[in-house]
Amino acid sequence: MSFPSEVLITTDSCDSSPNISIWDPGNGSQLVTYKGGTSVLPGSNIAVVHGQLLVAASAKQPFLQVWELSSSKKDHGFERVPCGHVTSLAVSACSSYTAAAIQEQIQVWETLSGRLVGSVSRHYQAVRCLSFTDDGGHLISGADDNLVIAWPLYRLVTKEIGASERNQPRWTWASHSLPVTALRCREQRVASASLDATVRLACLRTGLQLARFLFDSPVTAVTIDSAQRHLAAGDEGGNLYLVCLYSGNHAAAAGGVVAQSESPRFVGHRLRITGVSLSADGRWLVSGSDDRTARVWDLHSRQCLRVLEHKGPVTNVLLLLTPSAFSRPAVVGVRIPRLHGGVSDARDLVTVPFGVGPPSGWFGEPIETDSDDRLVDSVKPEESSSLLAAEYKAEVERLKRINQRLFTFKAAQILQTESESNDS
Repeated sequence: MSFPSEVLITTDSCDSSPNISIWDPGNGSQLVTYKGGTSVLPGSNIAVVHGQLLVAASAKQPFLQVWELSSSKKDHGFERVPCGHVTSLAVSACSSYTAAAIQEQIQVWETLSGRLVGSVSRHYQAVRCLSFTDDGGHLISGADDNLVIAWPLYRLVTKEIGASERNQPRWTWASHSLPVTALRCREQRVASASLDATVRLACLRTGLQLARFLFDSPVTAVTIDSAQRHLAAGDEGGNLYLVCLYSGNHAAAAGGVVAQSESPRFVGHRLRITGVSLSADGRWLVSGSDDRTARVWDLHSRQCLRVLEHKGPVTNVLLLLTPSAFSRPAVVGVRIPRLHGGVSDARDLVTVPFGVGPPSGWFGEPIETDSDDRLVDSVKPEESSSLLAAEYKAEVERLKRINQRLFTFKAAQILQTESESNDS
């Protein structure tokens, strides 16, 4: 079977039939189905790990489910999470870390070892959405307490950092007045949707609010395209909006309120929008709804190109480049071990440091790397966290020196200008 360059993954809440499907968004054909035995948690709670495995959070049972993409076979070795019922799930872009929310607590595991490397609890109500930034440097969380929090990932995974410092986020945004329902991060931009009928766009670098978009109904889904030109949002009434982030009105109202009631809508859904996703090339917008359909839209004409029928309400939609499991089915897939329930210092576990991919040969074939790109198999597990902390400390010191030089230069320039003014 030949696969397109981009595929669509959808899930629904029907328990009696295959409830995870992979589609060709171009022609609407169903390529592969997976039967989970239980419905998948609504929201952005599915992820592909290293192009080989599909991970999903169960809506009814306290475990995660994993499938081998190439075989449709459920991997029972990574199923139960001993800590409780998962309310949100996210996997970093490089697949090194898996984060799950269990009520108000956030736990982070090394994906390939299953070792729990960090646990934080700053929210005081259940966390409903998690999202890693594209570079994997931060984990963003949104909860029923109306808060959106940005966590530096190095603080969560470095064991030398104390518990008090680990629980200190980089930013805490308290601008929503009702529970947060969806999050999407693109580089330095964080979009958060809420039941208060707004989507707020914040800057991760400065912590400032860039814009606030007001809609007619509580917003239940949000996403941003890869070029950061468009923001798509869906609400409880089945309305689907596309906001141009670079239009004159929105740029002028940066930090203020921009009403979207008059914006063109994608018309077709009858019930609540549960998920939205944009294609990498900016051609398609995909939406899922409680009306048991997922729809593929032309982004520019706003016409519905495909209607994908499901057996139950659609809970997740995800457009992504075709995973390597389909383009290279002969390659031996990775396996995810059972998750550990506590922070472990076991010496026989493979440790994958932050920002580094899987060890050499993990996929059954050699991986060529530069001599500077030291993978974990050249570092002892007990030394990896110390090495990571030392690298971050060196980087902080380097940035401090640069900042000091800039300050000195600017101060000298100001004093020189004042001296010339006094002389004149």
